[in-house]
Amino acid sequence: MDIVVTLYDSQTVSVCLGYRNSSFGKQVTYGVGTVPVYVETADMNNDTHLDLVVSCWYVDHIYILFGYGDGSFDNAVSYSTNLFSFTVTIGDFNHDKRLDIIVSNTYANFTGILLQNNRGSLKNQLTYASGGSSKLRS
Repeated sequence: MDIVVTLYDSQTVSVCLGYRNSSFGKQVTYGVGTVPVYVETADMNNDTHLDLVVSCWYVDHIYILFGYGDGSFDNAVSYSTNLFSFTVTIGDFNHDKRLDIIVSNTYANFTGILLQNNRGSLKNQLTYASGGSSKLRS
């Protein structure tokens, strides 16, 4: 088991790889946008390696860090959302065999969905009214 956490004050995500003896390796940090608040893992680009999807509260972006398969990650790639992105949920929401991302926007009274295109990147966010303080549950 590995540990991935968002570090609010340092604008980073930290990864600690787990060892079989129940200990953890040295913390490795990756820069993301201002105030990262939520992280999910999934194989976003279908290369069999886990990637990190990070939402950041005070910026209008989410970030994906693509995994190399050895516990390390590439630099963050940003995708536009709206301010106050909070929780994210990942799944194939339009049944095209590609992973998509739903983002709750806490103070904006809507939820956004970013569908993946056939080139492996995300399309512009579609928004749906969801009321204030929306938080996703899976």
